[in-house]
Amino acid sequence: MKKILMISMLLVAITLTGCDNNRLVCTMEDNSIANIKSETEYTFSFKSDDKITNASMTTKVTLDGDYNNSTFISNYSEMAKSAASTYNETDGVNAAVTNKKNVITLKVKMEASQMNDTAIEEYGLNLNKEQIKKEMEDAGYTCK
Repeated sequence: MKKILMISMLLVAITLTGCDNNRLVCTMEDNSIANIKSETEYTFSFKSDDKITNASMTTKVTLDGDYNNSTFISNYSEMAKSAASTYNETDGVNAAVTNKKNVITLKVKMEASQMNDTAIEEYGLNLNKEQIKKEMEDAGYTCK
């Protein structure tokens, strides 16, 4: 009975999470400026025909040391909000900024089916999986 239950739970988990073959995740961490840590992750989901269905980007910046003060955090948060506002001008793109103490996070979600052809090309969503992987790795990201 336990085996059947375990197999059932495994099948449910696989069904709910889907298969990662149609997904590409690219990450980069930047610590080149002391006391500023930037972590960026892009996730691309593909149809079986290798077209991007949606994409997301999350950039998290942690400010420490001399940069962990209200003035710098406020300035950086305003820059991130300005970027989010620009993203939000495009149909099919939703961006938001969160600010928790000294960590500012910008999240951008793109739904290709809701975007026009110009925006799809502008954001690189017209590339196939191998092309996007090469572009991201050439830019310094690690992709899986």
